[in-house]
Amino acid sequence: MGRGRCGSSSSRSRDANALPRLRQTSPDPDAAAIVPCGPQNNRYSSAGTGMGLVAEAAFAEAGLLGRAEAQTRALQTITTLATRWPKEPFHGMYIHWPTRELSGGGGGFSTVDTAEMALGALFAGNFYGGPVHTAAQALAKNISWSAAIKAADDPTIFPLVNGSDGTLSGSIRPFNEYYLVAYLAQLLEPESDKAQ
Repeated sequence: MGRGRCGSSSSRSRDANALPRLRQTSPDPDAAAIVPCGPQNNRYSSAGTGMGLVAEAAFAEAGLLGRAEAQTRALQTITTLATRWPKEPFHGMYIHWPTRELSGGGGGFSTVDTAEMALGALFAGNFYGGPVHTAAQALAKNISWSAAIKAADDPTIFPLVNGSDGTLSGSIRPFNEYYLVAYLAQLLEPESDKAQ
């Protein structure tokens, strides 16, 4: 994972009053339970990492982050996802909530969170090109997207994969973000009858 995401070591100063202001102005009574960055924050999200890749590309485009630094961070993040992030060995789906050490975690091996992660990587790859594009394509193509679709004539999408035996479970219709799984199956596995 790229440096600077949580507990940033960036030279840019953070607004130290942002979190207290959020707690005071949020209509959500649980906002005070937000865990600040640091060692006590021991959760990462595969989907959130994908969105982070999109955000950093947007920051680079807007001039809020140097393009070279953002590109380096994107490549580091995608490489870490591909080589260290826990994934199940049957279909290549990633765990949703690994620990800081990228071992275990929670949320199971999630098809939609893997899709959001992969689409963030593909977005970054399209934005930066070169090695980031190559790494993003390799990451996304190393996942069996069509395995998460029940059948060519049944649009059910399985949300979870059992990491011990590869069994897919659950039943989601592709009317929400789970459509992203079907989109990636069509984009990266056009030869699959389930991707049609």
